[in-house]
Amino acid sequence: PAEGKVRCTLCPIGTHCPSNTTMEPVKCEGGYFCPKGIAEPIPCKCGFKCPVNAPYQSACVAGYFCPALSTNLTPCPPGHRCPDREMCAPAPCPAGTYQELGGQAACVDCPPGTKSPAAATS
Repeated sequence: PAEGKVRCTLCPIGTHCPSNTTMEPVKCEGGYFCPKGIAEPIPCKCGFKCPVNAPYQSACVAGYFCPALSTNLTPCPPGHRCPDREMCAPAPCPAGTYQELGGQAACVDCPPGTKSPAAATS
């Protein structure tokens, strides 16, 4: 650029620049992600988490779920299973199975001669 002229630069990752007159980039809030050079933060989809200043979405992991706009992993509650990455909500344990613990990917089969309703914790 010519002397005294300022060059336009992209907003850094983890921030957004709401207008072309923004002097200081705005930190990306939790539940949203901000790749380099965006004007508005992008909402985090269900099955993913976006902590503060996230440059991209991170997939949930087995044993956890992430509703839309999540900032953290949420442990699967007892009586439920979260078998896959990118779970939006926990799945109840099917009848004949149970799960006593939270944060689990699978349910446990009831022993022979016993039964349980769906979403059983014991």
